Amino acid sequence: MSEPTKGFICYAAGYKYQLRQDAVAESGIALQTPVTHEYFTISESGLITVKRGYAWDGASSVAIDDPGTIYASLFHDAGYQAIRCGLIDGRWRKELDAMYRQLCINGGVFPARAEAHYLALRIGGGQYNKLVSSDYPSIIICLVSLVMHSPQ
Repeated sequence: MSEPTKGFICYAAGYKYQLRQDAVAESGIALQTPVTHEYFTISESGLITVKRGYAWDGASSVAIDDPGTIYASLFHDAGYQAIRCGLIDGRWRKELDAMYRQLCINGGVFPARAEAHYLALRIGGGQYNKLVSSDYPSIIICLVSLVMHSPQ
């Protein structure tokens, strides 16, 4: 029998998805040095590896989440996070947006819809890289005095 959890639990709100296993995609960027982050890496050749446990919110704006956009948004969000955290230069935003479009198409999104998403990213995506950001979510919820028992 497991011991009960006592005291506080804290979790981040605002995310829809959490990765259950590592995922890899080509980004189209080329770096002088590789990037290593707790939840993702980007190789010199632009290979993005997002690690198990990474949380993200799917496609932004009025996008409808489906397998193709969810998949594409995972790598796009990690790339934008790398820009916000100063790990890669913001000049790579266009390549990350193009990667999103291609991953959408590869995932079964109708090409015209993928192009519309791409254009929306080109027009409005830059605002997300100007936000003051840390690696941690802005909404943290803590629940106090919980006692939970595991099933026996």
